[in-house]
Amino acid sequence: KLESNQIDPKVFLEEVRKEIQDYSFEFENVKFSVTMTFVFSTFSNEDHITPVLRTADDKLYQGKQSGKNRLVF
Repeated sequence: KLESNQIDPKVFLEEVRKEIQDYSFEFENVKFSVTMTFVFSTFSNEDHITPVLRTADDKLYQGKQSGKNRLVF
């Protein structure tokens, strides 16, 4: 459970995703936009990093396969 002064990472990442989606870039008079898929994952100090990264990578692939521009938990 989050303390009252802590930011919910899911809410924060969703806000970042929306900001990126809504931002219009311009380069050499060409406007374009960017979308991103984020993965939110938790782990403990006892977890080994390889399975944690594998799980995060699997979730990222899942997010991209389901339409991109998403937050996957």
